[in-house]
Amino acid sequence: MLYAGKKREAHEARWPTKIWLFMLRIFIGYGYQPHYALYWAFGFVVLGVIVLRVSGEGPRNHMPYGIAYSFDLLLPLVRLRELHYQIDLQGWAAYYFYFHKLMGYVLGIFLGAGLSGLAK
Repeated sequence: MLYAGKKREAHEARWPTKIWLFMLRIFIGYGYQPHYALYWAFGFVVLGVIVLRVSGEGPRNHMPYGIAYSFDLLLPLVRLRELHYQIDLQGWAAYYFYFHKLMGYVLGIFLGAGLSGLAK
């Protein structure tokens, strides 16, 4: 019922608010479905692994799979392994991981807002 109310509010809102409510819906289900953020995180970790493999940066930097690297860069406040932050990626993979890291912060902010009740 509350979720449907938020959907209606988003439908009737003006553009800046409409964009904010859209982001709340897709990242944390308006605060009522915070597990959406875990799905997004899983997707970004998998995408990071794919980027490392396709770009050749994973094998070049002695990361056969890159799962730990991708996960570590997605976590905004935790450093699992210091070595991951000394790796210098080249080409388009470096730019993807800038975006990857930024999305870690975005997901963290939305998850914090959802769990604290600020998004409801």
